[in-house]
Amino acid sequence: MIADAIKLLVELGRKSKDVQQVKLPGGRLLTLWGEDTEIGPMDAPGIKDELTTLADLERWLMDYATDEGSPVVFVSATAIKAIVNRELPHERKEAWVSPERSPAFEALLACKQPAGVKHREFVRMLRGPLAGTIDDKWLKIFRKMNFSRLAQTERGIAASGEKLGRSVETAAQSIEGELPETMTFTVDVWQLPELTRQPVRCAVEIDAETETIRLLPVADELEQALDRARRQIVTWLNEHVPESVSVFSGRGT
Repeated sequence: MIADAIKLLVELGRKSKDVQQVKLPGGRLLTLWGEDTEIGPMDAPGIKDELTTLADLERWLMDYATDEGSPVVFVSATAIKAIVNRELPHERKEAWVSPERSPAFEALLACKQPAGVKHREFVRMLRGPLAGTIDDKWLKIFRKMNFSRLAQTERGIAASGEKLGRSVETAAQSIEGELPETMTFTVDVWQLPELTRQPVRCAVEIDAETETIRLLPVADELEQALDRARRQIVTWLNEHVPESVSVFSGRGT
């Protein structure tokens, strides 16, 4: 009986240009469009492609930018998502690019923590992930940085006997030059070289007692850098993908 019903529906589908869908027993779905039919799961997932670079995404968009359903791209602070909605629900296609934050940006986040980083670790960062993000002179200044302690002993004689007090003044200095109050780092927000490069201005806090250094982004510099980088990606996509592709800033659906 079910076979006869399907046969009848197929004949009706051939007479219609519209897509028709009929629920079948067992959680299956019959889809008919013109001369074509397909039986599949009721909740068939769309196709999801994990991509690694913007060049991969550009090629993907080129492949699926057709009149049947042009892709829509959403650029958020954590990922880039492209969606193609076709006439058939199970033909929905998605592509994701999830670029990692750059080592330089992660280093700034680490230096922002309340505890800061030790002097030697900070110098290693300037030589490593933060290399090339600031003027080379700052590496020399921080590398030659030292912490001096000036001790002064105070003695007072009280009626109950001798009282000993001790005060220690700690200071940080460098023989290579004056330590900065602010520094501007030019970093790649994501590992998309040059495309998301942004300046981030930071206040420099030096705790001479603990010999630590902390970088505090001025105002909302980090958030602004993320937003500018996101808009740069939107601009790049608009310049490299077909005109039928719509690109938006946000998470999408």
